[in-house]
Amino acid sequence: MDKKCVKHLKNVLNCEIKNSDIIEQALIHPSYANEINKINYHYERLEFIGDAILQFLISEYIYNKYPDIDEGKLTVLRSKIVREESLANFANYYELSNYIKVGNGELASGGNKKESVLANVFESVLGALYLSENLEVAKKFLKVIYDAIDENKFVDMEDYKTKLQEYVQADQKRTVIYELVTTEGSANKPLFTFLVKMDNLILGSGKGNSKKKAQQNAAKDALEKMAGNKYNEDLLNTN
Repeated sequence: MDKKCVKHLKNVLNCEIKNSDIIEQALIHPSYANEINKINYHYERLEFIGDAILQFLISEYIYNKYPDIDEGKLTVLRSKIVREESLANFANYYELSNYIKVGNGELASGGNKKESVLANVFESVLGALYLSENLEVAKKFLKVIYDAIDENKFVDMEDYKTKLQEYVQADQKRTVIYELVTTEGSANKPLFTFLVKMDNLILGSGKGNSKKKAQQNAAKDALEKMAGNKYNEDLLNTN
């Protein structure tokens, strides 16, 4: 098995990695392990320990950074930081998809680029770095998350879709739909535009580099317009 990812991590983290085998295992999907007849030689156990370390270190970081935030809000913030979409983005920051080994069937469906797989691998590599080295190296790996927290990257990561649905259902049993309007850009850097509608009324619009983000931005736009526009509020209450 090649050592390219180990070398890559040594360079980006500026540290030594004593146990290269465990790093390589952290990048093996169960489907690939089955193909090479090493059924238990994959990332799932390392993901287990990585998840625990991630929860601990992120909890410690936001606890110290936000001394005036109560436990409930800290829990909500942590859930935004460690959710699948966020971890997949951090895995892409480290270009981990270039090193993930998946089975042929999984590879054909783009398995090494799936958000779920990327998020799992981010946790498994974190666990592997901790076991191979120590907690300080694990913290180095999480610097990309610490920087994102410091830059307030998670401030707008609210679940606006849920809030919007709750808002429109407050008085009447209504629902909203999301309509894809345009898809621009390349396959690697797409830009989606969505409208959010209710009863053929356009409530808002949003753009994003994923469909989820575009829909969230559309819902956020709708909520902002409703909050600041009495006309829209009156429309919501009409039969």
